[in-house]
Amino acid sequence: MLSRATRLLGLAIAGCALIAQPASAQWRKIADFVGTDGTVSVSEPVTCVYFLDLPGPPRIGYVGTESELYKTTDGGQTWQHSWDSGWSFAHLYVTDIDFKDSLTGWFALSYGPSGRTTDGGKTWTKIRLPGYNYAYYANAIHYCASTNRLFLCGPSSIYVSTDLGSTWQDSLPYLGYTYSFWSPLQGLVPVSPYPYTTAFYLVTSDGGVTWDTMHPHYPDSLGGGETLAIPGTSICFEADYSQIIIRRSDDYGHTWRRLSEIPSYVDSFGTLIGPSGTGIIRGDLSRLYVQTDSGMYVSVDQGVTWNVDGGPIYSTPFTNDRFYAAKGVTIAGMTYGSGMLTSSSLWEEDWPESGVAEQPCIDSSLSAISVSENPLHEATTLRFELTDAEYVRVEVFDVLGGAARMAAPRAPGALLDAGVHTMPISLTGVPSGTYYLRLTLGTGEVRTIKLVKE
Repeated sequence: MLSRATRLLGLAIAGCALIAQPASAQWRKIADFVGTDGTVSVSEPVTCVYFLDLPGPPRIGYVGTESELYKTTDGGQTWQHSWDSGWSFAHLYVTDIDFKDSLTGWFALSYGPSGRTTDGGKTWTKIRLPGYNYAYYANAIHYCASTNRLFLCGPSSIYVSTDLGSTWQDSLPYLGYTYSFWSPLQGLVPVSPYPYTTAFYLVTSDGGVTWDTMHPHYPDSLGGGETLAIPGTSICFEADYSQIIIRRSDDYGHTWRRLSEIPSYVDSFGTLIGPSGTGIIRGDLSRLYVQTDSGMYVSVDQGVTWNVDGGPIYSTPFTNDRFYAAKGVTIAGMTYGSGMLTSSSLWEEDWPESGVAEQPCIDSSLSAISVSENPLHEATTLRFELTDAEYVRVEVFDVLGGAARMAAPRAPGALLDAGVHTMPISLTGVPSGTYYLRLTLGTGEVRTIKLVKE
């Protein structure tokens, strides 16, 4: 395997616009998922990472592997079995997970019966589709709360349920991929008709009651990828499979423009090699992620330039949501090897480091944010700079989403002038552990810093 320095040198030789320098993030392994039937001792590949969208930092979540499902209630610090096929390396592959609330949820499998729970993952029942005994080969599953519709993407059709998965109707004759929504009513899903010779989008503005087709023209594409709609905006991103071309739409997916390309690198033999991606892009306007077989690439300028920050790689033949990035938390699965030699683990990004300022996103009135000490003993100082007058709210949560006691000179939601502001953050009297500092602007923009109290 090439050294990281050799790869970075190759990127520079390629003469591309990507910023080929390590980002300031660090990664730490938080879990391994070893099969439970006792036939193998290596861990199963992580194929899906999902956290419920609840107030505060992510805490209730699930990880799907090749043949099992795990649950956490403490933000990924500990994991427990939620569902087990009974066999390690069963080649089932959890492809997607979605929940209506903390009790009712679903998972999809690529080579087996998908499941539904109504007790928070304690028990699961198989999803049955019309014409099939069970829901075999499902790429994605999505619940739309605004219309109480549940969508499951099968091998040649998209099915819809209006009773939380008890009964289903064959709705649309397409192979569908991951759903992405700007609002409770506006969203899209990339699809392909059989025999999968073309790709386009299905878009909805009424929560999935009706869908329209959209055919973007990509003269430089080697195959479309999944989409990332930024909630509360009209912005959407896409990253191609394999050749990683990043595109952006500012009008709900109607028109697209090419932003950048994660370039090839020159190996030690002078061969031009391109990092291979999954077609998955995650994050928000302040920090975007693309996972490749060369590690994680990160953009802090809305996809225009990309940094390689190391991080977990993937090298498996299937493409799923194997990483989560939201609310200032990024958790990703790493896989390497093939067949029975495949091994994997779950990693979490520590960002930003002590004293390192986050870079601003475009069109943000927050130009910098940092803390003076992290890890900290009792207190640290938050520093941020505003380019315009803005309402600012600062909160600190523990890993379960509870508000932590803190000392601040201003009440939450204060209107602050443009300029540099500092705020003491005190965690005196609270237990050692992990906390999340969240700064929210009046525009709805959120920045999160992970704090560690020693």
